[in-house]
Order: sequence, then C-alpha cells, then structure tokens
Amino acid sequence: MPTHAKASVSQLADDILSRILAGEFQPGEHLRQEALADLFDVSRTPVREALRQLEARGVVVQRSGFGATVRDVGSRDVREAYQIRAELEGLAIELAVNWLTDEQLDRMRKAQVSFARIVDRLKSQRKTARSKKSSEAAEMTWVDANDAFHAEILAASGNRRLQETVQNLHLGFVRRVMAAATQMDGNRMRENVLQHDTILDAIERRDPTEARRLMHHHILRSGELLVEWLERQRRT
Repeated sequence: MPTHAKASVSQLADDILSRILAGEFQPGEHLRQEALADLFDVSRTPVREALRQLEARGVVVQRSGFGATVRDVGSRDVREAYQIRAELEGLAIELAVNWLTDEQLDRMRKAQVSFARIVDRLKSQRKTARSKKSSEAAEMTWVDANDAFHAEILAASGNRRLQETVQNLHLGFVRRVMAAATQMDGNRMRENVLQHDTILDAIERRDPTEARRLMHHHILRSGELLVEWLERQRRT
C-alpha cells in the first residue's frame, strides 16, 4: 500500500475512534462499512483497513459474517490493560528520570498544576450543582489533563516505541472507560492528584527506582478504581 494511502487509512481510523470516544458509537454497536464509507465520503476499502487497525488496537471486534462492532469492556479487560500499563509506564518513568531535562521537568510541573486545578474546579461545580453540560465538559478536561501529565513522562523517556505502545493501549477502550468513569467521587479524584504529586516529587529528586515504584502503584490503583466503577454499573 502506498505511504500516502496508509496515512489516509490511519487518519480514518483516528476519526472513527474519536467518534467512539465521544459516544457517537456505543459499545456493542454494529459498525457497517457502507454507513462509515458514506459518513466519511470514502470507499469501503479504506474503511475495511481502518477497522482492522482499530481491531488491532482493541477498540472494535470483528466476527466472520457479521462485521465489526464497538468493543464492550469488561472488568477483566480493564484490569489486564492496567497491568500492562503499570509495567510500561514504570519503565517509561525510570528512563525519563535518567534523561530528564529541566524543560521537561517544568512541563511536568505545569501539567500537574493544571490537573489539580481542574479536579478542584470539578469538585466545586458538583457541590454547587451547576449544569450537567458544564460538568461533563470539565470531566472530559479532567481526562485530558491527566493524559497530559502522563504524556510528558512518556515523551521524556525518549523511547518512541514505548510511547506508541502505551498510547495505542490507552486510546482504545481504556480511555473510553476512563471518560465514562469520571463520575467517581471527588475524594478518589483527589487521591489521583496526590499520587501524581508523590510521583513528581520522586522525579524531582532524580530517584528512578522510587519513581518507577510509585508509578506502578498509581496505574494499578487507577485500574482498580475503574474496575470498581464498572462492576457497580453492571449491578445497576
């Protein structure tokens, strides 16, 4: 396949993924190739290739004779994904501490300050019972701010293959569940902020072993919170 064609397919896959993350395509929903081709004004061939890419990223499931559906996520899926993330991001932060520049550290600090402010604002909005639309916008920003902190650490690792692996894992079903689970109580969200603080402190002390341990614990803990949320949703 020509290079420009591959790029086009990758962009199409990203566009479909964006709509899944936005909730336009729901878990278990059938993704018809003809409908997607009409929606994005392309032929069925790039749609078929884009769906294969999304299947490899764990976003959709394809079954013979039925086609592609948006993957429904279970507790085991989340737990296994976060076990992998804990190991990979633990490695990433260990590498980052060893190669970190002052500029990269400053970006991490700014990302953490932004993350903490957004969590505080979201808690305040809930207490004052502002509009649901406003709260939902803040919650999506909470996810983005959390991602920004982790992305700075991944970038500082200097390992592009590692960055791609983590990002592909996170931008699949994991991020969709995380976005949905932002209704978790404020104390748990604040716990997330405090864990980031301890991680940042280890980075500032240039302690790769402690930074890796803290990141590993943080990712596993985040995964367990999502699993708890998922299981509560299943019971309601």
